[in-house]
Amino acid sequence: MALTKIGFPNWFVSDYPSRIDNASTISPTGKTVVSHLLDNEITDAQKFARGITHLQKLYDNSFDKNRKAYILLPEFGTNTPDTSQINSYANNIAANILPNAVIGDQFTEGGSNPILPENYYNVATQFYLQLGAQLGVSGAQFTNFMGTYDSGFANFNPDFFKITGIGARNPIHARFLAALGSQAGARKKARNQNVGDYLSPQADDQFFTSGMYQYCNSFNMMLYANDDAPIDWLYYGIFEAQRKYAANINAKTLWYTSPWSQSILTPINTESRNSGWIHERTGGYWKVPNWHVVPLSLMYQLGFLGCLLSEGIYIWEVGLLFSKNISNDRNDPYIPTRTWESTGGSAPTLLPYGSPYYPTYPETGVDAAVAGVHTYNAVRDIVEASTGIAYAAYTSDINGSVGVTAGDARLFRRGFQNFGQNTILQLANTKKGIALACNGNGKTLLVYINPYRSATKKEAISVTFNSITYNLGNLEGDTLHVFVNQ
Repeated sequence: MALTKIGFPNWFVSDYPSRIDNASTISPTGKTVVSHLLDNEITDAQKFARGITHLQKLYDNSFDKNRKAYILLPEFGTNTPDTSQINSYANNIAANILPNAVIGDQFTEGGSNPILPENYYNVATQFYLQLGAQLGVSGAQFTNFMGTYDSGFANFNPDFFKITGIGARNPIHARFLAALGSQAGARKKARNQNVGDYLSPQADDQFFTSGMYQYCNSFNMMLYANDDAPIDWLYYGIFEAQRKYAANINAKTLWYTSPWSQSILTPINTESRNSGWIHERTGGYWKVPNWHVVPLSLMYQLGFLGCLLSEGIYIWEVGLLFSKNISNDRNDPYIPTRTWESTGGSAPTLLPYGSPYYPTYPETGVDAAVAGVHTYNAVRDIVEASTGIAYAAYTSDINGSVGVTAGDARLFRRGFQNFGQNTILQLANTKKGIALACNGNGKTLLVYINPYRSATKKEAISVTFNSITYNLGNLEGDTLHVFVNQ
């Protein structure tokens, strides 16, 4: 048998506009892949042929109602809507979709009448109940309703593995371990949301106590920011997806992200703090301040792991119509002032604000995530024929022998719970890499990544799975490595 490394897709080009039309066409992956990125020169059919399943076109009457996706604003007319107002809004949305559409919300922010956080579950539970009733479906498992993207509501803990009020980061704190130890533990929150610390009694997750879980699934929140211990970003995401399945065996979850980054906790990462993206033009270039972008390697990891370990990925964008043609570069009153840097020429005249727009920051993160979907598609046959993705023991010339929590080594997934399997927390605690594996169709899939080690540093890795040891060679840190033995 030969061990082969699956390379990064060769169609990918790092650029301002999306170049997904350069990608190879693939058969349906069986996963949900949502993109909010709208393109003037790339057709919907081209996107669907390359792995995207849903687009942000809620109010486009000509678009397939099963392929629509949207993050809803709180359009109730008041921040304290009654049942009739909630039902009216749900009925309006139901007229635009079918149950396979992917619907989320930002009811507690945005719009003119955001719902007070303490009233979120009352409003959202009724909304998704009515939305399902209008579409003739009786439970979350029959829909792609995903609920809020607010990490404080969607995730066990919005502060990664940090234990505020008790100490520093602690991935093996009893509350994290309990979240993978039983359904009851998974249906708690890491902190008492009403108090805001970890010293008070642990709170129940209102997603379950409200009954909302019966009518709605939930996002695995993976927005990225350059604050609050981003080094734990990837492992916390894997833990959180596991927690979703531990809490509800019928759970669906999509890894929710965006190709650009802003601060979650502090204003250090606002668009005005970026000195500028360079837009080359004849005779010079524009320096255009705008959002920082998520590292492309992380977007690639999200696309792959979202498909490998859950139901897929939701890639949010602002929903504007973008163009590949820089002649569509326009004045944008919503970003900080751009400046012209001459190399011998004068500043070109910008078009007035309006679509289509040339991107003011790179949109290529969307393509990086789709590249991850393509890598998943290359190993999909192995995964689907297997009994599930499992943690694998390995040896590293840096960290020595790294084991797996005793018992069944398989990860939680939809339809399968494995209480007590908390290897992800143990690895996070010791800041070591993770090896995943499965067998199917006579082949073995091996995955390795170490987000705690710089991509400029290598470690020699040998993975042992089903009593066979595979020498993967010297692997760069914080890089997704995918191998197939066949």
